[in-house]
Amino acid sequence: MRLATTHLNADADGLAGMVALRRLYGPLELVLPGGVEPTARRIWEELSPGLPEIGPLPPILERLDREGADLLLVADTARAERLGPLGDRLGRVKKVRAFDTHGEAGADLPRARLPRAASCAAALALRLHRRGLVPPAAEATLFLLAIHVDSKGFTAPETTAADHRAAALCLRWGADPSAIPRLLPSGLDRRRLSLLEEMARSARIVETPAGPVALLTVERERFEPDLSTLLGQLRDAEGWPAAFLVASLGGRLYLMARSTGQVDVGAVLRSLGGGGHPSAAGATLRGMTLRDAREVLAEAIRAHLGRRPTAGELAVRPFVSLAADRSIGDAADLMDRHGLNALPLRAAGKREFVGVVTRQEVDAALRHGLAERPVSEIAARPPAWVAPEADLAQARRALSRGGRILLVGEPPDRAVGILTRTALLQAEAGPAPPGDHGARSRRSVLERTRRALGSAWGPVERVGAVAAELGFAAHLVGGTVRDLLLGRKVRDIDVVVEGDALRLAQVLAEREGGELRLHEPFGTARWTPPGGPPIDLATARAEYYERPGSLPSVHHAGLRRDLYRRDFTINAMAISIDPAEAGLLRDPFGGYEDLKRGLLRVLHGLSFQEDPTRAFRAARFAARLGFRLAPHTEGLLRGALRSGAFDRVSPSRLGREIDRILAEPEVSAALRLLREWDLIETIHPALRSDRGLLERATAVRNAWHELSGLWAGSGDAPPPPSEPLWIALAAAIPLREREAKLDLVPRGRERRRRWLEGPERAAAAIERVERAADRAEVAEALEGLDAAERTFALGTASGEHVRRRLRWWEREGRHIRPAIGGEDLIGMGIPPGPRLGRALRAAQRLAWNGASPEEQKAAARAYAESGTER
Repeated sequence: MRLATTHLNADADGLAGMVALRRLYGPLELVLPGGVEPTARRIWEELSPGLPEIGPLPPILERLDREGADLLLVADTARAERLGPLGDRLGRVKKVRAFDTHGEAGADLPRARLPRAASCAAALALRLHRRGLVPPAAEATLFLLAIHVDSKGFTAPETTAADHRAAALCLRWGADPSAIPRLLPSGLDRRRLSLLEEMARSARIVETPAGPVALLTVERERFEPDLSTLLGQLRDAEGWPAAFLVASLGGRLYLMARSTGQVDVGAVLRSLGGGGHPSAAGATLRGMTLRDAREVLAEAIRAHLGRRPTAGELAVRPFVSLAADRSIGDAADLMDRHGLNALPLRAAGKREFVGVVTRQEVDAALRHGLAERPVSEIAARPPAWVAPEADLAQARRALSRGGRILLVGEPPDRAVGILTRTALLQAEAGPAPPGDHGARSRRSVLERTRRALGSAWGPVERVGAVAAELGFAAHLVGGTVRDLLLGRKVRDIDVVVEGDALRLAQVLAEREGGELRLHEPFGTARWTPPGGPPIDLATARAEYYERPGSLPSVHHAGLRRDLYRRDFTINAMAISIDPAEAGLLRDPFGGYEDLKRGLLRVLHGLSFQEDPTRAFRAARFAARLGFRLAPHTEGLLRGALRSGAFDRVSPSRLGREIDRILAEPEVSAALRLLREWDLIETIHPALRSDRGLLERATAVRNAWHELSGLWAGSGDAPPPPSEPLWIALAAAIPLREREAKLDLVPRGRERRRRWLEGPERAAAAIERVERAADRAEVAEALEGLDAAERTFALGTASGEHVRRRLRWWEREGRHIRPAIGGEDLIGMGIPPGPRLGRALRAAQRLAWNGASPEEQKAAARAYAESGTER
């Protein structure tokens, strides 16, 4: 097998080089290691009838793995890492030769000698001429276009006489010069002007030793094949040494760069998985937002072009400190709450910083029983300081004297932030590789948000605008984001505020009107705008669990920490509603990918240990959304079960989660999952052996749906769906054991009464209904049950005869009143008392059995006058 290929994201020069190599070296199979750049794709599609075929990659890889190859010729690159899966299999090839005129740094493939030129196709065209080979017109046109693109119309600094001679040869071979204006971007029509305007407007300047480098962004729903050319034109017009573009095109992220050659843009984009040469380069990014990609690229520019952040830019602010006279136990608590490995100490009652303690020192002191001693007694060193303008080398020297943190500022008390050893090492290592952040086009996310919220979008937009005015950042979070990304109805509108949510809510109410409820201890508020649904606002916060299974303590934090405290990755996403960033999806934990794959995944290994009720929420979400637990998450759940974590949950907390499960439309699916995950017995062991539980729950839920329609038609409010289902749970538990579980049942005396008595009361009523001789006896069997008990009865009754009687009661019986009332009888001279009651009851029974008003009145009168039972 003999092959010719080019680099990932092949451009016109790479495609032309492959074709030229096939013409030079005889039969070669052409294969691409990855995608094709949009302009190159358009050129190839236009000329393809006269060009050789490019084979599919998977069969080539299979053959390489199975039998190897004799020859691999590579056009337009000499770096193995730019060959994707082909580069991983070079050991299966007997001979490899690279043909490249760009002099890439890091080239590691054996190279053929070529004349210096801007275009690889130009150098290979000259070699064709020396061998007396004449390509067909379509190939010559491809070569001409590739030369034109890579030499930028013969204006690029790398252009040589070889490019001009090769272009002349192509014309002599029959190349079509009209293909240049037809297939390559030329004039600035309205679309191109719009792109240029958007790019120019987005320009952000990054200062480098080589001069100001422009960082641009553009966002479009479809591919824009002219962007690289327009980027070069804008760079030329502005006189920037280099310009970098982050383009979101059709939901994918592309990086493009053009320079005078003075700035090696290829080196910058190679660090992000791309490639190119000093004056032109490209890369493709996955799994991040447009904004995140811009920041990653800015960091790469600084890392490779000489500009590193200062200590002040890397400093964490605000930061946590502790008075030196506080106890070691207090220091341990504070470090646990904030996830700290080192803690600066202040002099008691002063702002002066006097020491630093590390996590290791505090933990050792606790082991030695020193929890009550002042933390100053174990502070072995004074704090180290660095000036905000210090570079990374100065910061590293300051840290080398020992310790894990630096105070950034002016000693002894003017600290503006702290610099950690981890942050310094990360900055020195350059930008992190792109992570998986569940990227979505900001524009498409914003449009989806608007559709999902409908008329509520206007008030939400106002929340974002007012927050920005106050210097805060506001984000839709949690279930709101999850549901709108799934295209489901948004139940609640939850907003997290990086700032003061209470103040924001007060300003909104003052300006916009509506209702306002503040919950100051929790830093939360509910603002209901005029005519709109309520919007819940919360100050961004982090959580700390004093012990497994307890309720968490909270403190203010940034957005990432707020998302980290949540239960599952799919609930740990945020969408910015800030006017400058509206629609920007924040997804630090990969929630969007889990959303697409239908997975529930916890955020950290202690998730179920700290809050075991998350397992019950998992069952609820899995049933509602049709999701499944990620395998590792299921392992963590079972580990928490083995460790006894669920034994530490209070009955009231567990009961609240059960109540939410029982309110779900897919309640049976949720209960089935609780059984599969061995959680059902944490409610009561009898539930595991109750094989009829799921069927009973389904039947009761269906009965609730049926009766809710009847009640709504009569103006009655149906009970919450969980009410009869609590009775369905109680029915599985022996009566004598229900009282021990009474604390499990939330919300009120009646619900607890039904937990204790409901199954038996409903069963007795069903038995009486079955034996009833007439409708009056049916009514008397049911009139003592409340709505939840009657729903349970309908769901669990066997036999259509009984169910018909139950439905009669709901549709008609409970609304039937006698034709004569107590006042009528009193007016006839019958005093209030037992006789009066028996008379009215007689009329009521006749009314249930369909007697006429006259018959009802006569019977009531007779009972009242005789005073005897009949």
